[in-house]
Amino acid sequence: MRELVFAPLGLASSYFYPDDVLITKRFVCGHDRWGDEVRVCRPWAIGRAGNGVGGGVLSIRDVLAYARFHLSSGLNGSGDRVMGREAVESMRAPQIDAGSRGSVGLSWFIDEDGGVTTVGHAGATNGQQSYLCMVPGDELAIALLTNSDSGGIITDKLRDTILELFYGCRAPEPEPIPATPDRLAEASGYYDQPMSAFTISADGGGVTIRSEPRGGFPKPDSPPGPPEPPVRGRLLTRDRILCLDEPREGAIGDFIRGPDGRIRFLRLGGRIHRKIR
Repeated sequence: MRELVFAPLGLASSYFYPDDVLITKRFVCGHDRWGDEVRVCRPWAIGRAGNGVGGGVLSIRDVLAYARFHLSSGLNGSGDRVMGREAVESMRAPQIDAGSRGSVGLSWFIDEDGGVTTVGHAGATNGQQSYLCMVPGDELAIALLTNSDSGGIITDKLRDTILELFYGCRAPEPEPIPATPDRLAEASGYYDQPMSAFTISADGGGVTIRSEPRGGFPKPDSPPGPPEPPVRGRLLTRDRILCLDEPREGAIGDFIRGPDGRIRFLRLGGRIHRKIR
């Protein structure tokens, strides 16, 4: 990766863990909130095996340089070709439907907001959240780095504000549907995966979503972090749910059904959770 991507693109402040150079540079620590107390997250580094799925440590300038490489379909900052145009552009061709998150290329999320097509991907590690979004065919890239485990609260809002500022477009507000007791009961349950779980329970005309962190990140024996506050939710369709409160305000989850038509999974925050009960 360093030889084929970082060096040709001139990404001089981009590293993978472990790298002794990191401690000689200025960098921010991740933070988390435990009640009224804000703490530095430890441990910080993920294992070397995680480098292939996002172990890069980049400065904001290098993130934008990487975005320029994609916007120019394979050229570096000096105008030299690093990758073929066809190969770069094929990465943002839709490969599979991702429900409320649009579609997925390699490995961009592709979405359309008010007639503007964007490609992007979020990133996260212990106490940090980031987001990179681009408009293909234009010179616009949005790179956001935060040093808070709740940084996602602002990344989507800033993205939407910038798109409205430059293009005058705003995604339509999701409109919840009246939820019958049967539909609320069907959505309610315990949704599980190794690192986290959600409990959804009927609450009036909507639901309450409670998170349950499991730990296991960034090390297998890492203890659970603080749970998110309960979040109110409303059904958008039979198979979609809208979160109404921070830290997931505006997030849309998908219920995925099995061959028998019953809900088998909840996809929320880019993660699949199996319905246990």
